[in-house]
Amino acid sequence: MRRKQEEEEREKMKRRRKGGGERGGKGEKENKKNRIKNKKKNKNKKKKYKKRRRKRGRRERGRRRRKKGVEGEEEGVKEEEEGEKKRKRKKRGGGEEEKGKKNKKKRKIRKRRKRNDVGVSYINLTCIMKSFFPCLSGPCIPNPCHNGGTCEISEAYRGDTFIGYVCKCPRGFNGIHCQHKCSGPLGIEGGIISNQQITASSTHRALFGLQKWYPYYARLNKKGLINAWTAAENDRWPWIQINLQRKMRVTGVITQGAKRIGSPEYIKSYKIAYSNDGKIWAMYKVKGSNEDMVFRGNVDNNTPYANSFTPPIKAQYVRLYPQICRRHCTLRMELLGCELSGCSEPLGMKSGHIQDYQITASSVFRTLNMDMFTWEPRKARLDKQGKVNAWTSGHNDQSQWLQVMA
Repeated sequence: MRRKQEEEEREKMKRRRKGGGERGGKGEKENKKNRIKNKKKNKNKKKKYKKRRRKRGRRERGRRRRKKGVEGEEEGVKEEEEGEKKRKRKKRGGGEEEKGKKNKKKRKIRKRRKRNDVGVSYINLTCIMKSFFPCLSGPCIPNPCHNGGTCEISEAYRGDTFIGYVCKCPRGFNGIHCQHKCSGPLGIEGGIISNQQITASSTHRALFGLQKWYPYYARLNKKGLINAWTAAENDRWPWIQINLQRKMRVTGVITQGAKRIGSPEYIKSYKIAYSNDGKIWAMYKVKGSNEDMVFRGNVDNNTPYANSFTPPIKAQYVRLYPQICRRHCTLRMELLGCELSGCSEPLGMKSGHIQDYQITASSVFRTLNMDMFTWEPRKARLDKQGKVNAWTSGHNDQSQWLQVMA
């Protein structure tokens, strides 16, 4: 019996799920009717709730209006009472308002007096500070030196002008105010360093001595068939030396190889030595040790390669010792650095510090004898722009000159 009942219940459930059969269809219709009835009931409830809220809002508004009317009457009575009091005070001759105005005026006068007292004390303090501390103003206050330079008072002159101070620059900077980094070329490539200042341990000779690869050919980016220095084949310890003629700060070196008889030659590694007198030499060491520093050289014959010296070298003579060379030790080079003092700074031709009347010449050239195209000495300034942008002498001989009074 139980099994039959369970099976019947299962069949009923299946019919309801599938929505098939008479009983299943009747159940769905009844559910739809119930849903529609519930929706209508909910709508009616919402309408009733809204009506109630509207009625409550009307009642509250009416109460507020009544309260405002009562309060307005009370305020009117109070204003009338206050007006009567004011009339009585005026009849008595004066009142609290006039007293209050007088008190305000007295307070303002007191504040002004206090401010004047503070200003007088401030002026007195400044006068006292200037009388007791006259050194607070001077050529070194504020510090005119840049990049950590120290200012020292001295009787220094720049041309005809008195400066009154000297800047001592830290490592890596130079200039009057330590404004320039010490990394400019010292003049091997440009020709400032003459041929006599460049010497070497030996010179290579080729083609029965007709080709001579002298040390003064070791200038960076030099062109031509013989465009570099090459050491002799039998020289086991070659070197090349530059005499700077005065003690300078050297911060780096640029090396470059060259081609000789169609084959690339260059220095792969080298050492650096320096001296102040050309007799006693010191090798550049690895920082914090006694080992000689071996610098990396070139990889081909044309690409320049730069190495920096940290700390920089302060010396008059600099030597380069090749260690490993490709075929032969062939070199073009340039030294980087700056002056120890500010003596190499521009004096003012370009900037205009040197005025026009300070520049004179032996003669002047005029194009087509026109004053508009006069090549005057005052136009002999570096990087000057325009159609007439230089000085030209009126005669082509060796007696012509240009003079600058700095």
